[in-house]
Amino acid sequence: MRFLRTESSTNHERTCDRIPTRGGAVTTAGSGIITPEALEKLRALVGTELKINALPHLTEVTEDAIRHWAYGIGDRNPLWTDAEGGHNTRFEGRIAPSTMILCFSRLATGYAGGLPGVHGLYAGSDYTWDRQLKVGDRLNPTAILEDVVEKEGRYSGRALDQIARITFHRQDGERLATGTSWVFRMESGAARSAGKHDEMEPAAYTQEDLERIWAVVDAEEPRGDKPRYWDDVVEEDLIPDVVKGPLTISDNVMFAMAWGGAFVRAHGFARDYYRKHPGVFAVNDQGVPDFNERVHWDREFAQSVGLKHGYDYGGQRFAWMGHLVTNWMGDRGFLRRLRVEFRRFNLIGDTTWCQGRVVRKYLDGEEPAVDLEIWSKDQRGVITTKGLATVYLERRPPADEKG
Repeated sequence: MRFLRTESSTNHERTCDRIPTRGGAVTTAGSGIITPEALEKLRALVGTELKINALPHLTEVTEDAIRHWAYGIGDRNPLWTDAEGGHNTRFEGRIAPSTMILCFSRLATGYAGGLPGVHGLYAGSDYTWDRQLKVGDRLNPTAILEDVVEKEGRYSGRALDQIARITFHRQDGERLATGTSWVFRMESGAARSAGKHDEMEPAAYTQEDLERIWAVVDAEEPRGDKPRYWDDVVEEDLIPDVVKGPLTISDNVMFAMAWGGAFVRAHGFARDYYRKHPGVFAVNDQGVPDFNERVHWDREFAQSVGLKHGYDYGGQRFAWMGHLVTNWMGDRGFLRRLRVEFRRFNLIGDTTWCQGRVVRKYLDGEEPAVDLEIWSKDQRGVITTKGLATVYLERRPPADEKG
């Protein structure tokens, strides 16, 4: 889960000043109210291409990027970490985790522009891949504001979903993936719903607690190059858990390094950014301006904006759910679709059980397809994520048919 910065609705090449608000949101300075005029200006952008001046973290799929992504999300599958073994699939060339798509556009997690001062919360993504990402792919993204949907009755203020469609093409023009990401925008009254997280105390563990968690982590085993045949899949079967955590500050830093972060910069680059956009900074306890993105690892700053501790990135959890699915389907499967909806925060110290089950087995044209229901829950037993996935598997060769 990640609170997003908001961009100017009149000039997408210019980033507005921002201020931290309760719940960890980073918003533009403004009234915090969804006015008819601001909403009309935002709706006028529906169907238009969105452009921002922030460069993507990656422009090309490389061996290093694959390895860093795997390290950043904790995916120990040798397919990603062993460059030599990574070619041993049914796909031509060295493939990469599909969830790496988030690294190739700052708008891949949605667009939070317009509506100055109104909170923006990355709420989920739904991507479909036409084929695997491969080493050497140079991705060219295009983002369109697809819709603005008003929400009613949940909170005391007005709120809406801001939906962007992002399409990625290869350097030769071939479409590689397309999807939607949505940002939940909420007025100050709606933002008070962050109070529902007030009861979330940071976790504490005994050594016995840790041993139980680590036993599941240690037992994790990717399917690897052993084929999972479509013919053998049984509807309603559960898929093996993937456990993430207890979440540490180091986990968040590793992910930010792999993904690129939202807008953290260092030294002179930070000073240049501060001179243009001082609103994205908040003074730390030593009197020095520092980026608001530190809400993901700075406990005191997280507390100043209404949470008991730092929390995970939404893109991090999107990737965790992809890890769950690829572990089950094996290196010879193809992740066709992944939809992930973020429901609750994961605080530093929380443990996340990523889980799923088979809900449907069918032919998608000529492709043997399986639909999975996926979700995650924390150590409190609270569902933090819901979603679904579609994978394409191989058929069992006739010579291997039983009986």
